[in-house]
Amino acid sequence: MGALLIDSPVVHDFISPVTNYITSIITKLLPGSEIIFVLIFSFFIAYIVKHKNGWNKLGFIGFGLALFGAFRYFGIGG
Repeated sequence: MGALLIDSPVVHDFISPVTNYITSIITKLLPGSEIIFVLIFSFFIAYIVKHKNGWNKLGFIGFGLALFGAFRYFGIGG
C-alpha cells in the first residue's frame, strides 16, 4: 500500500523518513500485525478523546476510524 501520493520536497524530506521510522519500529515489535496495532492504537486514542470530550459511541467509532484512515494514508503501519 502506497504512502503519501504528494510530490513535494517537504513530504519526501521530512514526513516520509518519520513515517518510515515509525513503521520500522512497529514492524520490529510486531512482525506481521502492523495494521492491527495501528487499528488498536487509533481506537485507544479515540477512547481517550471520547472521555475528555464526553462523546457518544458513534463519535468514538467515527473518530477511531478517521484516525486509522489518517495513519494509513500517511503510510504508518505498512
